[in-house]
Amino acid sequence: MIKLITNKMKYYKYILISKSKLLVFVLLLFCNLSLNARVIQMWEDGDSLRIVNAEKLEKILLNASEDDIVDLESCIVVGKFKNRGTANKISMNKRITGEVIHGSKSDTIYCSINAKSCIFENKVYFQFMTFKGKVNFEEATFKNDTFFYKANFIGGTIFWGATFNSYVNFKKALFDNEIYFWNVTFKDYTNFSESIFNNYTCFIDANFCGNTCFDYTVFTDYTDFRGTIFRRFTSFNSATFKNPTLFTSSRFEETIEFNQIILENGAHLYFTNAYSKKNASFMKINIKDSSKIYFQNFYFTPGKFKIDWKSLQANKIYHIGFLHIINKPYPINIYPINRDWNSLNDKHRLYSILMDNFKAQGDWPSYDGCYYEWKTIELKEFFYDKNLWQFFKSLPYYIFNFINYHSCDAGTNPFKLIIVSFLVVLYFSFIYWLRDIPIKKLKNWLKCIIFSSVTVLIIVAFKNNFLGMLLFIVVLSIYVIIGNVSKVGVK
Repeated sequence: MIKLITNKMKYYKYILISKSKLLVFVLLLFCNLSLNARVIQMWEDGDSLRIVNAEKLEKILLNASEDDIVDLESCIVVGKFKNRGTANKISMNKRITGEVIHGSKSDTIYCSINAKSCIFENKVYFQFMTFKGKVNFEEATFKNDTFFYKANFIGGTIFWGATFNSYVNFKKALFDNEIYFWNVTFKDYTNFSESIFNNYTCFIDANFCGNTCFDYTVFTDYTDFRGTIFRRFTSFNSATFKNPTLFTSSRFEETIEFNQIILENGAHLYFTNAYSKKNASFMKINIKDSSKIYFQNFYFTPGKFKIDWKSLQANKIYHIGFLHIINKPYPINIYPINRDWNSLNDKHRLYSILMDNFKAQGDWPSYDGCYYEWKTIELKEFFYDKNLWQFFKSLPYYIFNFINYHSCDAGTNPFKLIIVSFLVVLYFSFIYWLRDIPIKKLKNWLKCIIFSSVTVLIIVAFKNNFLGMLLFIVVLSIYVIIGNVSKVGVK
């Protein structure tokens, strides 16, 4: 018995020792992780000026580990960064179209960077760099030229409320994670050409004061330019959009160009309540899949809006019902067409503005195409949400539009009226020959009126779709057969 108790005590002692060792191991591991995840503060305690040398900062950034956080909050960075190539601006046609940058040295910054409210006094060179960790330049100020040419942002990136006082270059930059340029001010020429945005991209309320270039840029995910102001020449030429992109309530105070843009993967461009003060160009655009461009309440000067109508036909200019924004920038729920009582009026206003624009340009083929498409939509949706009284009240106008639309393409193809008239004469000649109807007989004449009324009502009721036309043929055939049978009976 004593031996058994002794063995149990040894067993419990072993368990207690094991737990102690395990506790020590966990504490050592925690300490080790704490040591690895360090915050590198770039200023001394008690230093109110927080002045940091650029060369020292660069060395620390390049030598910091993946778990480090380099803290530059509210610092003033002075001195020169290492220039990884020379940049020469090229000026052409009153705007800077590009630059030549020599050199291809690339460095990787593994640590996270907190540069909130940081001030960079001199030129900043981060071109060719890869940022593996999170980068925060919230409310930072870049007083001189800033270069992020061919920079790769792997982690989340924030430029929220930042200010670029001089030329800034993000050409060929890669943004693999969420990127925020919310409320950023670009005071000089800004270059985002050939950049790639692979995740959510936010330019809400950004202010582009100088010329802006997004040529050949690829927007893979949802992109938001709501409330953005473009004060000088702006170019999105040959850009690719693969997800919804909002320019809602944006302002273009100088010429804007969206020439040869590509919309694919069902991407939509929304210019709802946007404003263009001068020239706006959407020439030779490539709309693939079910993608569309929405121009509801897009304000522009008639004659200043250049668009290739052929690329927008087949009802690609649509009426957008409404956008419901959840109280945050992302995600956004986009609802389908809201067929309320004034939806057709909204579309009419949109097409009227476009027709006035084509008329001012003297572009009559586009004017005719726009008018014909509007008439197509009007016939299709004319009776939506109308009660019985509104239906009969609107019926004469609908019948007139119906005949006008099918007889001469709503007036855009007058020559077609000659052909249609000839076919109508042949058709009724055939009917009279088939029935052998004496015109003087009132009874037969009333039958013709009844027959015509029935066929018209069938076509109206089924809005000229396949079923309506099929019923028309069936009624015609029955009427002719019954007429012939009755005629034989009389004889």
